[in-house]
Amino acid sequence: MPVIEYVTFALVPGATEAAFLKAAQATEALVRRQPGFLSRRLSQGADGTWTDAVTWETQAQAEAA
Repeated sequence: MPVIEYVTFALVPGATEAAFLKAAQATEALVRRQPGFLSRRLSQGADGTWTDAVTWETQAQAEAA
């Protein structure tokens, strides 16, 4: 059964959105290579809070990643 891993966070003071997005993009290939990876969605709420939602084939694969 697929599972979704949600991570919600705010950028540290002084970090720019552009720098964060560049760093997030740099991790994309690594995440996609992990066994069980299905999808990833990065979003930002109106309050500036970010959510990184990654879908995995199984809980065990999510935990291993």
